[in-house]
Amino acid sequence: RSHFSSAFCTHPRPRGARPGQPPPSGCGVFVPGVSTMVALQLDELLSALDTRRNGHATFASQAAPAAEGKKKEAKVVKEKPKWGEPGAAKAAKEVKAKAPNATAVIPVTPEGEMKDMTLPMEATYNPKAVESAWSSWWQKKRFFTPDAKAAKGTAESQRFIMVIPPPNVTGSLHIGHTLMVGIEDALTRWHRMCGRTTLWLPGTDHAGIATQSVVERLLYKQENLTRHDLGREKFLEKVWDWKHKHGNRIVHQMNRIAASPDWTRERFTMDAMLNKAVVEAFV
Repeated sequence: RSHFSSAFCTHPRPRGARPGQPPPSGCGVFVPGVSTMVALQLDELLSALDTRRNGHATFASQAAPAAEGKKKEAKVVKEKPKWGEPGAAKAAKEVKAKAPNATAVIPVTPEGEMKDMTLPMEATYNPKAVESAWSSWWQKKRFFTPDAKAAKGTAESQRFIMVIPPPNVTGSLHIGHTLMVGIEDALTRWHRMCGRTTLWLPGTDHAGIATQSVVERLLYKQENLTRHDLGREKFLEKVWDWKHKHGNRIVHQMNRIAASPDWTRERFTMDAMLNKAVVEAFV
């Protein structure tokens, strides 16, 4: 505060003083045009600020004794959490296991039957309660199967027919398949709800090289034989047998996500009818 006060000279500038002449003694930096009233107002302002901050006006001579008399307060030691104590995870699991289970009993809907919609809705989303049995009931009611006779002669603008890009029969449903199926399912359902004759044709690709590789590895591992040892016809029987037992995994997964193609018209690229069409078209 004394520093700021000395910045303003309360003595008038001497008459006849030259520019750059030092100020009179007892004065700090000479600032022409600043009156005594301004210096007093500034001093009062700084005193008020000190009072508001410290509860009383603090001068430079008082600062050192005040600092010396102030004692340091003892720090409160906080108890740190102990992570990874032996048996902590086990104890938490036991407490969780002993806690009463407030989850309501989920009503089981029989396969192919309509869900009971009269029951009260649960407070939280439960996939088992919401999604189970819908797909099988839709298929049982043939909601996805168009009537070919009724659709005969329908205007082209009132028809929507789409073939699913057939996934490999050896594959499993991944996020790319799910995205594709979700978009195609939304399109199909929208046209169906608009009253149009709608057919979404499902199927799988034989994936010749991939399927042959899988069956050959299994054949050699289980029977120590190669396809050359069996011959063409016997090897094809092994391929078909593998396809019927393990090759429809991706189809089951599409059923689980409740996709709405007409499953009664499902096709495989090695079916006799499709094989005949390929031979007719290309051979």
